[in-house]
Amino acid sequence: MATKKLKRVAAKARNLLHDHPLLKKGGRHEQSKKSKRQQEKVTLKKEWFHPLVFAI
Repeated sequence: MATKKLKRVAAKARNLLHDHPLLKKGGRHEQSKKSKRQQEKVTLKKEWFHPLVFAI
């Protein structure tokens, strides 16, 4: 019996890091919205409750 030999096609080289889940977390290097709101609250409290405001 003659057997057929299948020709193997070389697998296409691909970037293994392309669809990595941890790489989806990347983005611009800046403060998050949460930290910006927190900073605004801190500055507002510093302005409103400044020690000199209550000094008589």
